[in-house]
Amino acid sequence: MRGRPKASQLADSLRLPTFILKDDPLCSQVDPELFFPEEKEYSKTAYYVNIKAAKEICSKCPLVIECLEYALRNGPLEGVWGGLTERERYNLLRNERRKSL
Repeated sequence: MRGRPKASQLADSLRLPTFILKDDPLCSQVDPELFFPEEKEYSKTAYYVNIKAAKEICSKCPLVIECLEYALRNGPLEGVWGGLTERERYNLLRNERRKSL
């Protein structure tokens, strides 16, 4: 018998960060669409309500730092990761690069 795959193997096969499978972040307990709203599918108001709700969940998650670090290392990733949208993470990286020049 082969047994169940380890979380790290499953994460690799699904291209998910390992911490999502082994540490049970708060985002794994709600509808994932909350973190990946598509602007074209929602009114502007509904889109920003989803973003705000996702960020609220991130703000309470003990893994928010790991999640943000993952997104910054592996971006660009769509959706809210580590409490920031794709645009916010892009701006954060851009500002950090400017400071290092």
